[in-house]
Amino acid sequence: MAIYLPSVVSGSHAVFFDPHKEHLPTRDGINKPAGLITNFVKGKFEDQFRPHTRLFGFDMTKPFKGTLFRLPLRTEELSRKSKLRNKFYPKLEIRQLLQKFK
Repeated sequence: MAIYLPSVVSGSHAVFFDPHKEHLPTRDGINKPAGLITNFVKGKFEDQFRPHTRLFGFDMTKPFKGTLFRLPLRTEELSRKSKLRNKFYPKLEIRQLLQKFK
């Protein structure tokens, strides 16, 4: 199962958030970071950009004109494992929340 992290893409850079410190690579071989900024045009973290390229057709080999926020929704199983909050939001509640954003 792929794990997609919350991210912000703007220009040539992407910021990934990993509050559980489980998925991003260590820099010192010991401590995993809670976040990471990278220049995605250089070709790192291609797996994290699959939703951007496959679903939305973005060319992640060029700077992005604008700012894109990606907030992947978690499954009920992932919500139970969360150290931050283990409340699961069913589809109806998510749709209502997205309508409020709109």
